[in-house]
Amino acid sequence: MLHATAVVVRPVAGLRSRPRTAAELVTQEVWGRRLTPIEAKADWLLCETVDGMRGWVPASSVAPGAGFAPTHVVGRRFAAFRRGRRDVVMLPMGSTAAVESVHRGAARVRGPDGRMGRLPAGALVPVAGARPGPAEARAVMERLIPEVIGAPYLWGGKSTFGFDCSGLVQVTYGFLGVTLPRDSSEQAATGRRVESLERLRPLDLVFFGAGGRIDHVAIHLGGLVILHSSGYVRLETLKAGRPGFREDLRRRFAWATRPMA
Repeated sequence: MLHATAVVVRPVAGLRSRPRTAAELVTQEVWGRRLTPIEAKADWLLCETVDGMRGWVPASSVAPGAGFAPTHVVGRRFAAFRRGRRDVVMLPMGSTAAVESVHRGAARVRGPDGRMGRLPAGALVPVAGARPGPAEARAVMERLIPEVIGAPYLWGGKSTFGFDCSGLVQVTYGFLGVTLPRDSSEQAATGRRVESLERLRPLDLVFFGAGGRIDHVAIHLGGLVILHSSGYVRLETLKAGRPGFREDLRRRFAWATRPMA
């Protein structure tokens, strides 16, 4: 029997193109995130994410999600979820939990499977509500940068275990209360378009490609410095003559968008 909604109960659940471990990774969802089951096949479920991506996940990676109401999100690179001295799970950034109380720096939380445990209170931030103003949004992004820098590149990845370029953008902008599509080509169609690098503002998204096809996205932090996943999550620049200058990306600049406008 398929449930109307499910939640991820593993640190990361990979959605694959076919019900096989070796199949292409389409995208990922992390602990506590919701999926909609569509079809069951043996030990696999075809599920749809809240952003409309579909893929197969092991049935053991999810649980019925009707009763789970998260209040907080892991805002650190990783946080240790403890149910006992030897029962410890490392949760990536973006994982969600329902906080019931906080005592001496430890949050007592209910996980997506209904079981109780503890997370460091300092690793948690409230689920995003109203979109912050420009100054607050930049401050949030500054806090996130050290948590994602150095994370490896992973095709289809959207966790601190591994990001692709659009996965990094989607996850980080979620902390700003901005809901973006999953793929860079779709992200490039959201927000007000900016045609010139000289007109970029902090937190604009910068898109790259050729022949009208978008294949890479980065976050502009100001002064043509970008945060993106290219080999690994890194800071580089589109300004010639500066350390970390990416001439190849400068040449392939297509346009930018302003999702915070």
